[in-house]
Amino acid sequence: MFKGKGKERAVTNMGNIWVQPIRWFWYPYLAFGRVTVLHGVSGSGKSMLAAYLAAACTNRKCFGGMEELEPGNVLYLTADDALSDLLYPRLTEAGADLDRVYAIHDLISITLGDNSIEQLLDTHKIRLLIIDPIQEYLEYDVYSGYPELVYPVICKLEKMAKEHECAVLLTAYSDGPNGEKASVWQSEFAEKISSVLALDLPEGRTGKRRLLQEKSILAAEGKPIVFSLRKEKMEENTQPDGKDLFVDMQKRIGCLFMSDMRDKKRQVWEELKRFPLEEYDRKQQEDFSVYVFGVNYDTVQEVLGSSSGR
Repeated sequence: MFKGKGKERAVTNMGNIWVQPIRWFWYPYLAFGRVTVLHGVSGSGKSMLAAYLAAACTNRKCFGGMEELEPGNVLYLTADDALSDLLYPRLTEAGADLDRVYAIHDLISITLGDNSIEQLLDTHKIRLLIIDPIQEYLEYDVYSGYPELVYPVICKLEKMAKEHECAVLLTAYSDGPNGEKASVWQSEFAEKISSVLALDLPEGRTGKRRLLQEKSILAAEGKPIVFSLRKEKMEENTQPDGKDLFVDMQKRIGCLFMSDMRDKKRQVWEELKRFPLEEYDRKQQEDFSVYVFGVNYDTVQEVLGSSSGR
């Protein structure tokens, strides 16, 4: 113990620290005992993806490289969606075990003095808490320019996640990946939010969704995933067949040049001009373009062409 001017500071020998390994709900996107934010524009599929995660928790309906989980219970707070008209059909379509899902449909704000959620987590042994969307349960606007007003509630949710060893998923309205509003979730809440995921609609791919991990403090950022939401199952796009270089290139630049593509076209060209894209057929080139950039092949060629001065 260090003492000075009437104050004391506790000193801890780091050799005595017990490190608790991270337990993953979905590596590296969603961890137990942590808070994850899933944001996107209206209609991007946030609530439907949340329903599929509920199914994975309750009924071993795994996807996206997720390891099979022991069935657990879900607490689902929904402000916008009626239970019978919207939430029930989504959970049913995703294949969730409805007997393991406990739902709340209200607009009661989450406050520091409200312990009702913690009591429910304990009573029902919840493994996954979904709050959809978080903005409707806050007393202050997270995008108001004063995110510090929301910070105490985020801290409260993180504390609940750790104490009850459950995964917490917050969906949020935003202006999409790399938008001005999206940056709030990445930067303003420090380590209290361990993972930030973004959903968008890839150009030229009807019915497709793209999931990006914009922030990860517990592991290396996961690769972007392009997928379809189909009845009774979530279908991922398989990566195109080809040389290891093709897959490595996807992983290497997948997150590096996602935003402001035209502003970074010179960098994109420098990366891609060394890559033998012409060795692959048109379908593979299309898949590569959408997988990496979220836009169609012609758009990529337009950017590359203007970057090379052709």
